[in-house]
Amino acid sequence: MDPEADSARKEPSGPTGVGTTFYLRSGSRESPVTFTDLERDQWIDFETKIGPMRPTARLSFESTPSGTRLTIRAHSNIPTLLKPLEPLADRMGKREWDGRLERIRTDLESA
Repeated sequence: MDPEADSARKEPSGPTGVGTTFYLRSGSRESPVTFTDLERDQWIDFETKIGPMRPTARLSFESTPSGTRLTIRAHSNIPTLLKPLEPLADRMGKREWDGRLERIRTDLESA
């Protein structure tokens, strides 16, 4: 989910499901990503912590004639005092995820 992550660990061990948390480490920063809901081969809902934000998102998977379409809908969830910046944060997040999804597509197509 984060191409800049140096490492990741998962808790608890065993099958991934609701409540599973991945800890993504980039340099000295570690960000938890917790699965809050999922439907196998349909979607994964998750939340994370990035500074004062508590973003939530849904990764959706849709079968198409040429493969699988992966889309994301996310919301930055900025604290009340910073709410005026939320539209900007959402746009920045969209740009970041568009880039991530493009890198995933490129990696999969070159494999």
